Amino acid sequence: MRHLLLGAILSLAGVVSLPGCLDTQECTTDYRFGINVTVRSASSGAPIADATVVIAEDTYTETLSPIGPPGSYAGAGEREGRYTLSVSAPGFVSPAPRTVVVTGDECHVIGVSVPIELTPM
Repeated sequence: MRHLLLGAILSLAGVVSLPGCLDTQECTTDYRFGINVTVRSASSGAPIADATVVIAEDTYTETLSPIGPPGSYAGAGEREGRYTLSVSAPGFVSPAPRTVVVTGDECHVIGVSVPIELTPM
């Protein structure tokens, strides 16, 4: 009786896990940022480490964190969306806000790199 029950369970598992289903994807535990921004001076190319980089989508707002080398900022961690990106820095003209779209696959967001050049005042 046990062998019959085990066989039925294994048969059912084979039906539930059909080839080509999304559950065949092996996901990692990596944490990925959806938006990666590099801010530089348009005149010198020097990184701007004291910029304020903000993304917004509907009621969600996030100030991106400095990460990695100077002038690099990241946010929207594992969060898909259509964001308005704004950048400002002391002594520089703020560019017009731009739209950044973050998509994802079965496991993670697909990061978008956004280079920003700020013009000195």
